[in-house]
Amino acid sequence: MRAVAELEIPFIKLWVDDRNGSQVKLSPAIYRAVIAEARESGIATVVHQQFAEDMPDLIAAGVRGFLHGRLENGFTSEIAMAAKQNDVFIVPNLGLAELRREAIGDDPFLSHTLPTDTALRMSASSQRLQVPQRDPQLEETLRNSFAMLLNANVDIVLGTDAGAVRDHPYGYVGHRELEIFVRHGMSPMQAISAATSVAARALGLQNSGQIKAGFRADLLILDQNPLEDIRHTRGIHQVYLRGKLLDRTL
Repeated sequence: MRAVAELEIPFIKLWVDDRNGSQVKLSPAIYRAVIAEARESGIATVVHQQFAEDMPDLIAAGVRGFLHGRLENGFTSEIAMAAKQNDVFIVPNLGLAELRREAIGDDPFLSHTLPTDTALRMSASSQRLQVPQRDPQLEETLRNSFAMLLNANVDIVLGTDAGAVRDHPYGYVGHRELEIFVRHGMSPMQAISAATSVAARALGLQNSGQIKAGFRADLLILDQNPLEDIRHTRGIHQVYLRGKLLDRTL
């Protein structure tokens, strides 16, 4: 931990996950000791975990956030309240499981950016479906979990695992995660905030995530209002990076 602190790395990530029984899950005694030492060094701890049952003790131990906050089974309003009381953010990352079954290579918003063979691999010609069936019970569970988080005013942060997993491309999956958030009960403004101001706050960024004087001018100019339909984030008119208009024809 001292080496991490000397490098001025602001956070560490722990895995509390048995990888479907293939690994020994990190024990509470170990992760509590690591989190405590990290806090003494001014380092935040974020956690990848797969079971809601582990969340209360991890929150009590002092984690800053969950990078795969498990909302599918066992999540409760008590966990949501504990997260809020301890300023813990949650990254649901729901698209990772959902989009791998979908023929996203047939979506024109994505396909024109991909090599032909890559788009074909992610199209309906493979094992993917144009409109995969959703489990109604799972959908209801996720809506209930989102309602608990929203009622407790927990910071929900957009994250996607883009680039870490094959055929889960940068950019596109972020737009889709916004759509999933809205489907499960967030307003378009809440979803957009999860990807901008709330994410910046969770990362400790002091000059990003909002349109304010003195902040980085990283902006998407859209053709239509995304507050009316979250899918309007797809209609990108212009992109500004640090106040400079990018040439998107390059």
